[in-house]
Amino acid sequence: MKARMMRIALAAGLLSALLCGCGSKEQTVSQAGSTQQAQAVQETTAPSVETKKMHIAVETVEISLADLAAQDYTVPVHVYLEQNAGVTYSEWGLKMDERCTFAVQSPADEPLALTVYHAENAEQHFIWTAWASGTQIISSTGPILVVDVTLPKDAAAGDKYTVDYADWSLADKGHVWSNDADDWSEQDEVSWVDGGITIIE
Repeated sequence: MKARMMRIALAAGLLSALLCGCGSKEQTVSQAGSTQQAQAVQETTAPSVETKKMHIAVETVEISLADLAAQDYTVPVHVYLEQNAGVTYSEWGLKMDERCTFAVQSPADEPLALTVYHAENAEQHFIWTAWASGTQIISSTGPILVVDVTLPKDAAAGDKYTVDYADWSLADKGHVWSNDADDWSEQDEVSWVDGGITIIE
């Protein structure tokens, strides 16, 4: 418990420095474990990449214009930890498409018993997140983050909006995936797949 509290305090203290710039804000949220699925949104096949000990997948979704309008142009994008060699502390980010606005969900449940901090910079279209757990997590059954992405009203069929994994903060600090003994990012054992939203007919 003491180690967890130290990691939480460190995360809270670092975020304001790591995510610099005007218009930034900082919030505390629970672990993203929401099972909410957007109606008529389909997950597409992710590109093939070499997966390493830690593999993060940002969801790619497809949605029709009609369903997009019915959802007020907002689509949830999930981030999954698909390969996990064990982690107790992590820092990483997302670079959002500059045409979109976004907000991190704050679900009521906390299935992985994590404390999550995130900071958003709307001007830079960037999220930096840090989370800590009192015990090592070696599996993940739900998303580690859910971001509601709001597309512009002039979105058209064929448009693609990117949500990319970020391994560097706006303050030029690298991502961290640590189990206390090892930082997998320092060992080049972290891989990822970028995601986003594609509009279909």
